[in-house]
Amino acid sequence: MAGKDKIRFQMGTGIVSILMIFVVLILTTFGVLSFATARSDLEMAEKSLDSVISLYKAEAVVERCLYDIDKSIESERNEECILTENVMKNVKAKADEYEIKPVFSIDENIFKFLVKIDDTRAYEVWVNINDKEAEKYSDIIKYAVVNTTEWTGSDELFDEIIFG
Repeated sequence: MAGKDKIRFQMGTGIVSILMIFVVLILTTFGVLSFATARSDLEMAEKSLDSVISLYKAEAVVERCLYDIDKSIESERNEECILTENVMKNVKAKADEYEIKPVFSIDENIFKFLVKIDDTRAYEVWVNINDKEAEKYSDIIKYAVVNTTEWTGSDELFDEIIFG
């Protein structure tokens, strides 16, 4: 029995080739997934950057409008009474220089304007123009980012949760 050959397990080249192909396929799959994730992250970062830039540009226009309103009221204070229409005329004339064109309206002594941020959002600002005797020229009543699109919601999920 001492002369018997020991049985050894030998891997053939076929199994090694199959394992290598499997490893290459796995690494290729991970590489493609990593590339797709990186591309998606880049697109999201670019959208976020565009959104922040448009938000700050619109906010700069809002602040410029508020400044022009105060300057216009200051010049009107020398007159007998402050006319909201005159303030609006003065601010509209200056608004032609702005990068984003605001939409103005007047409701009694409340000067309202809307500055578009993007396709779905805008700044809505309401400024109360005070009387000539008041300490401050104006009071900001509303300064908010509002949705400019119509919301079309669905109650399907709510109905499913409540009514099963």
